[in-house]
Amino acid sequence: MAVLVLVTREERSYKHSVLHISGFIVRVWTDREFVNSDCLFSKKHKTPTVILIQFIAVMDTITNLLIVPGAIYAIARSWTYTNVSLCKAHYFFSCFISWTSAILLMVVAIIRYRKICKPFGRQLNNTETKIICVCVVGLSLVFSLPFAIFYGQITVDTGHKGILGYDCGVAAEYHQSIWPTVCHGLYIVGFLSCCATLTTLYTLIGIEARKHRVPHTTVPSTEKLKLIEKSTGETNTSTDESSSQDG
Repeated sequence: MAVLVLVTREERSYKHSVLHISGFIVRVWTDREFVNSDCLFSKKHKTPTVILIQFIAVMDTITNLLIVPGAIYAIARSWTYTNVSLCKAHYFFSCFISWTSAILLMVVAIIRYRKICKPFGRQLNNTETKIICVCVVGLSLVFSLPFAIFYGQITVDTGHKGILGYDCGVAAEYHQSIWPTVCHGLYIVGFLSCCATLTTLYTLIGIEARKHRVPHTTVPSTEKLKLIEKSTGETNTSTDESSSQDG
């Protein structure tokens, strides 16, 4: 009985800490929603880049409305997480949003690269961009499906003898399987590939932009004065010559 009381006190202390962290997360969430609202309801001319950024804003809004509250719930229920369906849904949508946003960011980088580095080549139009968004969503759903299969309720050690808790993680029946490791490995490879692609494309864009930058030379003030005096003198001379010819 004393051990149960101790565990309850520890859980309450932990939840109190989570409450403070949640307050900070909600503040960040509110600021992000203002930015997303500005993107979603902007009346800018529709271009492929604008369409993609608005689609990414939709994904970010879903993250704020579903993923962040789910993460807070999971942290608060670190020993008493018993909802298997919610666990699967949380990891599925987290992976889905991550894949969708990462691939769309790569598409944005490709569009900007072609506009700046290949301006006379073929460019994407609005219809093609919308088709790409639909394809990205379908691809992300396929990549995210394993997370809904592998994740579920797991038992965790509370640190007290004879007392176990429940949390959300890779289900016990898949602990001896290689497939969760393969799934996480592909997720990491995809993340690193996205980072490498974005870094390469924006580096090439920066190099190309630097080539087309017009150099600005600063003329010293003394030389400016000499040029002004010289030009003024030539103007006065030409005026005097024209006056003498008229006379």
